[in-house]
Amino acid sequence: MNIFAHYRRRIGEALAALAAEGALPPDIDMRGVTAAPPRDPAHGDIATNAALALARRARRPPRALAALIVEPLGRLEGVEKAVVAGWTRTPGWRTDDELRDFALALARKRSRFAFPDDFVAAAQALQKRFVDKHDKETAEGAHLRALREIRVRAAPSWSDEQVRLGWWFVKDSDPENVDADWPSFLDQWIALFDRTGRFRLDPPTACRLEDMTARDYVESDRLDLDRLSVHRQA
Repeated sequence: MNIFAHYRRRIGEALAALAAEGALPPDIDMRGVTAAPPRDPAHGDIATNAALALARRARRPPRALAALIVEPLGRLEGVEKAVVAGWTRTPGWRTDDELRDFALALARKRSRFAFPDDFVAAAQALQKRFVDKHDKETAEGAHLRALREIRVRAAPSWSDEQVRLGWWFVKDSDPENVDADWPSFLDQWIALFDRTGRFRLDPPTACRLEDMTARDYVESDRLDLDRLSVHRQA
């Protein structure tokens, strides 16, 4: 059974539990309910159409039905601590560098900054460019792979009516096998950001982590671009 079939079965069990509790009609037809990868990866790892597919049959709005499904699904996905304690623990890394990369990825996953919706919309073309070009064997791809992270600072704050954005493209090194040309690529990338709203952009900077001041680092937020992960030499 693959992960999507597993969650399709779990969603069916959650719906059955709701029917048993009287929250759904006992004879509701659950055919057509699916669990699959979402169209937009930013929406998570697994999506289900249960709320939309069953809303009419359940005689509930999709949003209200979705809220109902979440609670029993969470109960079904729980694992007793005693069971976990008895599992054999196998490290998922072979070296200290792999452990550090895993810890960094986990920290990003659990502590993502919630950028304002209008910033997310304005940065869509920029983010798509990064994802499309990152693995290409081109000068642009080499520059993207040399990046450690991208940070953005909003001044005075993200909630102001007019916001100036400072950008730091933090690199581990210069790109391999091509001549470094950060100014040209920074200009190309920043030009993709939609400036028709409340955001104004300061000139971007390509730098190493040690070149940033502590204040610039703590007052800026990391763009959630998992494709631009840390690359260390073996």
